[in-house]
Amino acid sequence: MKKHFGDYTDQELKAMSVEELVAIIKYTQEEDNFIIMSDSYKLTHHLLAPEKIEEVYSYMEPRGGEMNYTILCLLQYYIKKHIAGVRITPEKIEAARAKAIAHFGFDCFNDKMWYHIWEQHGGKLPLEIKAVPEGLPIPVKNVILTIRNTDKKCAPLTNITETLLMKLWAPNTVAAYSRIIKELMYKYHALSSDAPQWLIDFMHHDFGYRGTSSEESARILSAAAMINFKGTDTMGGLVLIDKYYNEPMAGFSVIASEHSVMCSYGGKNEELEAYRTIIKRVKKLAAEFNPLSGIIILSLVSDTFNIYRVVNNILPELEKEFIGWTNNHGIPIKIVIRPDSGNAIDVLFGEKDYKNTSENDIVKRMVSEYGETEANATALIEKGIFRILFEKFGSTINSKGFEVLHPQIGVLQGDGVSLKSIEKIYIRMMSEKIDSMNLVFGSGGKLLQAHDRDEQKYAIKATHVIIDGKGVNVQKDPITDSGKRSKKGYLKLVNEDGDGGRGIVTLQTGDPGFDDAVDMLVPVFLDGELIKEYTFAEIRANAAISIPETANV
Repeated sequence: MKKHFGDYTDQELKAMSVEELVAIIKYTQEEDNFIIMSDSYKLTHHLLAPEKIEEVYSYMEPRGGEMNYTILCLLQYYIKKHIAGVRITPEKIEAARAKAIAHFGFDCFNDKMWYHIWEQHGGKLPLEIKAVPEGLPIPVKNVILTIRNTDKKCAPLTNITETLLMKLWAPNTVAAYSRIIKELMYKYHALSSDAPQWLIDFMHHDFGYRGTSSEESARILSAAAMINFKGTDTMGGLVLIDKYYNEPMAGFSVIASEHSVMCSYGGKNEELEAYRTIIKRVKKLAAEFNPLSGIIILSLVSDTFNIYRVVNNILPELEKEFIGWTNNHGIPIKIVIRPDSGNAIDVLFGEKDYKNTSENDIVKRMVSEYGETEANATALIEKGIFRILFEKFGSTINSKGFEVLHPQIGVLQGDGVSLKSIEKIYIRMMSEKIDSMNLVFGSGGKLLQAHDRDEQKYAIKATHVIIDGKGVNVQKDPITDSGKRSKKGYLKLVNEDGDGGRGIVTLQTGDPGFDDAVDMLVPVFLDGELIKEYTFAEIRANAAISIPETANV
C-alpha cells in the first residue's frame, strides 16, 4: 500500500485487490481510535471509581464568562465523525493497549470493558447523548448536553467520552460570538439604514482560515460562524456543512485582490495601471455573470502603498471604467475599497488632532514620496476615506438622515476587527451620520481562533451515579470557587416563559415540577446510532434573531 495521504485516482482504486483496499481503509481508521481520543488519565478511572459502579451521568454547561448566552453547534459533526457506528475493534483495542502500557509504564488498560463493547455491542458505544437543538441560543449557566452510559459494565465510558465532547466549547463560542455581532448590526441597521435587512447576512465576512491552528479547526469554526453569516473565505467549512448538515452551499465570496497581487504590477508608480488592468479584466470576465445578488463585487485591498491616493486620485481617474458600467445582463460592478492597516476609525472617518501622532509621519511621506502639498495631505487625513468617497463619487441621504455611498462603491474593513472594534466604529458612524450598511467587516483570528474554553467557562461534570443499583446525586462544590459548583442529580432544561416565568432554566432532581416538566434536551445519540439529525437550514432558523433581542444590545 502507498503510504501517503494523497487521493488515489479511480483507475488506481479499480486496479487494487480487496486486500489492498482494506489496508487503505484500516490505515485511515488508525488515525481515529476512539479509545485514545481522551485525556490519558481517564483510562485509569476504572481502577479508582467505586466498586459496582453502573452508571455515570454527566452534563455540559457554560458556567458564565463574557457572553450571556451560548449556542450548541457541530455536535452532529462530532457524533458522525467520531462517535456513531462501529468505533471499537480488536485491532484498535490492542493498538490502544500497547500505547497505554508504554505511556504509563505499566498495564493499567481496561481491556475488559473494551472487549465487552466489541463482543456485546458489535463495537458500537453504549451511550445516550441528549442535547438542546443545534443553533438555539441558551442562557449561560444552564445544561445544554447530557451523556450517560447505557450498559452497567461500561460506567467509565461516560468520562472517557467527555474529552471529545468538550471540544464543542470552540464552535459553541464562535457561534455565540458571531451572533452577538449580528445583533449589533441589526441594532445599527435599524437606526441608520434603509438597505434590505437580509444584507446583514453578508456584513461580517470570515477571513479566519489562515489564523486557525489546523485544517479541522478551520472547518469546524468557520461552519459555526456561518450559522449567522453567509460570507466566508474558508471553503473547507462549506464542505463540512455539505457533508454533515445537508447544505450544498452555505457561504459565498467575491473576487478580491491581496497585497501580493497589487505589488506584482510593480511599485507605487504602477498602481494606477494595476487598478485599470484589474478592473478591465474583471469586466471582461464578468460579461455573462448573472449573480442572484444582482451585482458583481470586486474587492481591492487599497493600502499597499497610499490608500488616500487610491480613493482621492486613482479611482476617480478610473471612474468611467466602472461607474455606470453593466454587463450583458445589465448587472453593474461594485468596487469595494479595503483598508488593511492603521487605526481603523482614523482612516475611515478622519483624524483632525494628528500633530503628535503617527498621522504626522503620513503627511511627511505623502509630501516627500507622492508630491502632495502639506495642505492637501493634511486635508485628506482629516477627511478620512468615507468623506473622500462621498466627495468624489457622490452620495445620497436616506429616510433616516444618514449618508449613503454611491451604489457602485463600497468599503470593507478587514484589519483589527472584533466585537469591540465594530461597536466603536458604529458609534462613530452614528456621530458622522453615515449609514452603517456602507461598511462591511472582514474578521480573521478574532472570529475563529482567538477564543478559549474560559471565555464561556465550559465544563462537563458528573451529577448522578448508580452504584450497585442505588442512585446517588453527586456535586462538585469547591470552597475556593463557588462559580465552579456543579448541578446535581438528573437534569432537565425547561422553558418557563409566561407570566412570572423565569425563561429558560435548568431543573434538577427534586426541584418543584421536575417530574412533569417538558425537557428541551432532545435525544440525539443512542447505542451507536445518531437518532436526531438537523439540516443547516434548521440550525440557522434556530439561531435567527428577532428584532426585540437587539433593543438592549
